[in-house]
Amino acid sequence: AGGKVARLIRELRPRVVVTENDNGTYGHPDHVMCHRVTMRAWDLAGDPAAPVDGAPWQPARLYAMAAVTEGWDEIVQRMRAEGLDTAWLEAMIERRREHVPPVSPADVTAAIDVSDYAETQRRALLCHRTQIAPDNFLMGLPPNVRRLAFGVAYLMRLRPTPAPGERDADLIP
Repeated sequence: AGGKVARLIRELRPRVVVTENDNGTYGHPDHVMCHRVTMRAWDLAGDPAAPVDGAPWQPARLYAMAAVTEGWDEIVQRMRAEGLDTAWLEAMIERRREHVPPVSPADVTAAIDVSDYAETQRRALLCHRTQIAPDNFLMGLPPNVRRLAFGVAYLMRLRPTPAPGERDADLIP
């Protein structure tokens, strides 16, 4: 699978590649595999000796999504203020705290404001009918809560390895 993705990297020649983090954000096995395949593809795409079609190409940066949970308590409070049921979210937060290493905004390499695209994110999720039902709690979040919950994309730069404390103001160099 890494070879197929490497071929696409060579063909499309992206400047930046974004993948899942190594624990699949919340441990989802497909997301974990996505991370592994992308890491392998990154190595193969830039290696002239790799048995992959196309001229070698090494994107400038490789990022993984970071699952920052800081701020979720504020989201719970906002939902309560809206009169919404928060039991599911509180249970999810607790599960994440038990199973996923915490990531603070201070730990990430890039924090990109994507709040203007919160509705676009919601519509995109609706396209994954086998994954997220239209009545899923995420689909019913009020716009102000959705913007708060999903308004910042947090990423960790994996390649090239950033210097300690280094931050990227933009993903594209």
